[in-house]
Amino acid sequence: MNITREQGILIRAIAIIMVVIFHFQYDMFGGSFLIERGQGAIAWVSDSITYIGYEPNAWIGFFMYLCIFGVNIFFVLSGYGLMKKYMSGKNLNLKNMSKRSLKVLIPFWIAHPVIHILDWILKNLQYQFGFIEYKTYFAGMHSISQYFESMLIIPRWFSSEAMLSFVGTWWFIGIIIQFYLLFPFLYKLFKKLKPLHALFICVAISFIYRYVISFATGASPIGVNEADIYLFVMFPARLSEFALGMYLAFELKSIKLKNRTIYSIPLIILGFIFLGNIHTMFMSDFLFALGGILFAYSITKPLKGYLKEIFQFIGKRSYSIYLYHEPTMKLILKFIFPNWINS
Repeated sequence: MNITREQGILIRAIAIIMVVIFHFQYDMFGGSFLIERGQGAIAWVSDSITYIGYEPNAWIGFFMYLCIFGVNIFFVLSGYGLMKKYMSGKNLNLKNMSKRSLKVLIPFWIAHPVIHILDWILKNLQYQFGFIEYKTYFAGMHSISQYFESMLIIPRWFSSEAMLSFVGTWWFIGIIIQFYLLFPFLYKLFKKLKPLHALFICVAISFIYRYVISFATGASPIGVNEADIYLFVMFPARLSEFALGMYLAFELKSIKLKNRTIYSIPLIILGFIFLGNIHTMFMSDFLFALGGILFAYSITKPLKGYLKEIFQFIGKRSYSIYLYHEPTMKLILKFIFPNWINS
């Protein structure tokens, strides 16, 4: 088993498709299928079935919710790709890491005002067509300080009040930048120790952090039921997923699994089960990451012909799709279905 550059692109395509599907169901069904903090897997399934009983067409939303682990696949790929790149002999220095960070930040800075303008235009269209009763003024949507705090990303690392963003899904960018800044230290750890030992250290740090904040605070990886998601979108909470990718960069060739889907599905199911319990939710994202990367890899194998070309096209543009899909989708859907979409 090995992830080639082409397979990496295909896996990114699968991951971004899953992310889009998950956010689409959230916008359409208002978070009705989210596992609430401490709800438990059995209660979650029971509540979902009850909801589908009242809204028969909502069954599709339940299956769309199962795509929640798409973002976990991206974290694994980030760790894998960066480690592979510098294992090949490329110099690891501040200049290279700064360039890589700018490749993420510049498209984000461009998307930021674009989405702000799009939001304003669509709200005014809603007003003109009578979907809303108030007119939105461009300068009144956000204060100047809020606007620039949202662009800077860094203030969000220290205060939940500075996390304002026009797009809730853009929290991913802050974690990626943190990973780039800390990668040199993680790289030295993996080079100095055996890869498996380094992975254990990173997983232990991440699990301890996640357990403490899940048990001692009102935080949750999902952020529903009045749970605070802020502590789960900080780098320590995701360290195990990045470290898993870095470990696979060393050991993936030696891992031989004939049918990866068979192994991936139980891991993903366990991720859902553990996510519903306060004492086990610290393991959920790691299980989603491991099961997700195996699942996505197995899907890439049979892709051929035009279907493979389509996935390659999507995979090469996965970051742009990530930046624009959720706000564009939500804003347009609010215009088309103003009484249905989650506000």
